[in-house]
Amino acid sequence: MPDPYQLLLRIDSIRIGNASNSYYEWKGIDGIPRWEDTTPWVHIMIPGGAMVHQHILSPHVVGEIVAVDLTSMITALYSTTIDNAGHKAIEESKKYTVGYLAMKLVTQDGTVKTVTFTDFKVEWVTAGPTKFNIETRFIVHFTADSVAYS
Repeated sequence: MPDPYQLLLRIDSIRIGNASNSYYEWKGIDGIPRWEDTTPWVHIMIPGGAMVHQHILSPHVVGEIVAVDLTSMITALYSTTIDNAGHKAIEESKKYTVGYLAMKLVTQDGTVKTVTFTDFKVEWVTAGPTKFNIETRFIVHFTADSVAYS
């Protein structure tokens, strides 16, 4: 069983593709500043009544990936086949659910841990702040249904 308290130092790569045996090894990642679970419960105030808790959202994960290599990001998101129908993660104005996405993270002792996201989907991509003599960062905002740590 993995030690949940091991310090994760850096991301090695992201594997994106159709399956665990058919993927592109996405390098050029500066970091993953966050991923977090969101709650499916929404508080609704009934006028003149009590607070009602409704389970109206699907539980999911939201997060960001920061890339510094534009070429590898374009290959990963716009050129790599991510499902059996031959879709890419982003095609023209449509975005598709990725069949397989796993992040390889390196711990303080050099051990590589894998974090797998189920039903990963790119929401939007933005360019980070553009500064003089500093590489532009590209931020990939995503959602997923769940995360598995191994």
